[in-house]
Amino acid sequence: MKLTITSMSIAGLMVLAFNSYASEAVPKEVRIAYGGSSQVLVLAKVDGSLGKALNTKVKWVQFATGADALGYFASDAIDIANFGSNPAVAGIVRKLPIEIFGIAGVIATSERLIAKDDIKTLKDIEGKRVAYPPNSTAQYALDAAILVNNIDRSKVKLIPLRPSEMV
Repeated sequence: MKLTITSMSIAGLMVLAFNSYASEAVPKEVRIAYGGSSQVLVLAKVDGSLGKALNTKVKWVQFATGADALGYFASDAIDIANFGSNPAVAGIVRKLPIEIFGIAGVIATSERLIAKDDIKTLKDIEGKRVAYPPNSTAQYALDAAILVNNIDRSKVKLIPLRPSEMV
């Protein structure tokens, strides 16, 4: 039930934002970008509810990182995107044509360190290679975990990679 309420909330926010421009003509198409991770926005893609609510065609564009979404905004390839706080701040600072109109959810419990079987505790990452998406909340969470768990940072090889490159 919570998932449905959340997806309806996101769709509602998008409809409200879209309708705030109601004095303008309804565009023939709205281009919405979504990330590769599991997110409730994808439900609106699957069931077509967002297009029905907006009363226009929706073109869905997938992106790998928030930085990619910013590039799409900068080149006027998308109209709406759902991405993290770091790219949002970067986009605003760079004066890209973006406006934040809602927050999809709290990510405090959504990021995880995924490790091979021989890593049982965070301390076990010493002497290992750890990939992370740079300039992301995942990077900040990893930095905090290293600090809080007194892990010797010089003994961990940190590798900045895009999510699709980590596998």
